[in-house]
Amino acid sequence: MKRFLIVFFTTFILSACGGGGGGGESSNTPSTPDQPPRKFSDLVVPEGFTFKTSYTVSIDLNLDGQDPRFLNIYGRFSESSDGTPIPDTSSLLVSSNVTTGNFRGRFTVTGHLKTLLIEAWPQDGKSEPFRKVVHLPMTNILVSQ
Repeated sequence: MKRFLIVFFTTFILSACGGGGGGGESSNTPSTPDQPPRKFSDLVVPEGFTFKTSYTVSIDLNLDGQDPRFLNIYGRFSESSDGTPIPDTSSLLVSSNVTTGNFRGRFTVTGHLKTLLIEAWPQDGKSEPFRKVVHLPMTNILVSQ
C-alpha cells in the first residue's frame, strides 16, 4: 500500500508540472502595423448594397384546362440523368390546390435562393405534371402553360 501511494503521488506531481518546456515569456498582444484608428465615417458602402436577406415574390400561374391540380413550389432540386427536375421535399415553400387552372399568391424567399421549381400535379394522377424552373432574383413570376 505504501508503494502504491508513493507511485500515485509521484505520478500526480509529474503530471501537474505540465511539461511543455518553453520560456516564461509570452505575448498575448498581436503585432499590428502603425495605423491610425478608423472611424465609422470611413466606411465605404458599394452601390446597391442592402442588409435585406429576404424578399417577397408574387406568382401568377395560368394553366390550360380546368382540371384540378396540386401545386408545389420548391427552393431546391436536383436533376435526373434525363434532365427532369427532382424536388428536395424538405425545401417546400408553397403547397396549394389549384381548382380552375389559375393560382395567385405571394411568398417570401431568402436571398441565397437562385432557382425555384414549380410543379402542378394533376389530381387524377394519370398524366405528367407541369414543371417549370424559375431563376431568381425575381419579384413577379408569371407562368403560363
